[in-house]
Amino acid sequence: MKHTLAIALTAALALTAFEAGAATKRQARKSQMVELADLNLDRAEGAATAYARLHRAAKDVCKPSVDRYFYQAWAGYKSCVDATLTNAIEQVDSRAFREYVANKMERASRDS
Repeated sequence: MKHTLAIALTAALALTAFEAGAATKRQARKSQMVELADLNLDRAEGAATAYARLHRAAKDVCKPSVDRYFYQAWAGYKSCVDATLTNAIEQVDSRAFREYVANKMERASRDS
C-alpha cells in the first residue's frame, strides 16, 4: 500500500502558552511531508518504519518552540509531539498500520 502524508502541527497553540516570556500567541502552523510510498504498510517492517518516520517528523515540527530544561515547555513539547503523531496516524489509510500502532501502544502501557 502506497501513501504520502503531510503531518500538520495541530498543537501549535498549546505550545505558546508554555513559552517563557511569550507576549503574544503565535498561530503559525508547521508541517512536514513524510514519504511513505516506498513502504509496504501491510508488513510489520513497513509499519515500523512508517511509525518511526512519523514520530521523527512530529518531533521535528514541534522542536523549535521548546527549551528542554524549562519544565512547562518540555511538557508542551511532549504534548505537541503526541498530538501531532496521533493526527498523522489517523491520516494513514492502512488497517495493518493502525493495528501495529495499537499493539505498540498496548505494549508501552504494560511496560510503564
